[in-house]
Amino acid sequence: MTFIRMNPDKKAVEISFIGDIALNDDYVKTYRNGENPFLNIQPMLTASDFVIGNLECMAKGEQGENLLKKPRLTTTVETLNYLKTLNVNIVSLAHNHVYDHLDDGFIKTTNFLNSN
Repeated sequence: MTFIRMNPDKKAVEISFIGDIALNDDYVKTYRNGENPFLNIQPMLTASDFVIGNLECMAKGEQGENLLKKPRLTTTVETLNYLKTLNVNIVSLAHNHVYDHLDDGFIKTTNFLNSN
């Protein structure tokens, strides 16, 4: 995690950069149980004006999975709500898992991101 802090006397913007965000596997179960595994870092990120990270997992679609590739990172659209908890404003999708769940997974994920 990288924090950029500017001179407090100037009008400043605080930007936090976080690395890969993989909300797969146990995070899906944790979200369904109503738990917040990010309580320790949430205050730092919500204090930032912008939080930028690489969303490494894609939501599972209805078309299945890319069986030619392993590993595949899987999440649900609902679990992507953790991005709001983390105050993530901007994500990159520049990674090798972008089509783990074919076009449908990509569309579901990008629709969620565009709506939120």
